Order: sequence, then C-alpha cells, then structure tokens
Amino acid sequence: MSKQDPQRQSKSKKYQSLVADLHRKQGVRDLEARFLIVCEDDKSAPAYFTAFIDNFSLAASRVKVIGSDGHTQPLQAVDKAIEYKDRAADASQSGTEAFDQVWCVLDGDYGCKIHDARNKANANEIKL
Repeated sequence: MSKQDPQRQSKSKKYQSLVADLHRKQGVRDLEARFLIVCEDDKSAPAYFTAFIDNFSLAASRVKVIGSDGHTQPLQAVDKAIEYKDRAADASQSGTEAFDQVWCVLDGDYGCKIHDARNKANANEIKL
C-alpha cells in the first residue's frame, strides 16, 4: 500500500472544488402566471385588453384575450370562459399549460341576470 502525498491530496481537492464551481448551477425558474380574459363583446373589450398587453409589453403567451363569439348575455360569457378553461386544463396533459386565473369581463348593467352568472363563475373559480 502506498500512501498518497498529503500535498497532492490537497491539490486534488482544490481541483475538484474548482471544477464544481465552474459547472452551471441548475435552478428552477418560476414561470409567469397565465391569464385568460373572456370578454362579453367581441370587439371593444378585447381591443382594450390587447392594447393594454401591447402597451405594457406583456408576454402574449401569458395572457389570452377572447370574445364570447357573439354570446352577449352574462351567463353565456361565463360558459365560454368555462369552456376555454376546461379545454386548456385537458390540453395540459399533452403539454399545454392551463390558466392560472380566468377572468370574465361583463357589462355591469344587467341587474338580476348577473346573479346567475356570478354564481356559476364562483362555482368554477372564475373571477368577474
């Protein structure tokens, strides 16, 4: 059995330490939240949010703005939001990210029609 030179062992440890420091550190980067915004109309509200996204240079992949395809009643807009939310959640199993928050933008002058939409939105974790 031969004993290794202590000075040589020390150099070897320093070398290993140096090599370890040179390797890139692996970390986990948090992704930005994904938002879905479903607007009651198909023109003015989506255009407003799209301009907002462009003005503040938000990542287009993180915010999706859609209209309700001509369904202008509050409950119909909430149904559209639920449909998109569920579709994204199902797609997440195949590699597409689900939305972190889903918002439904409604006109506030519907009176009692808004109550059913609010209840359905709350039951499906959609914010109005």
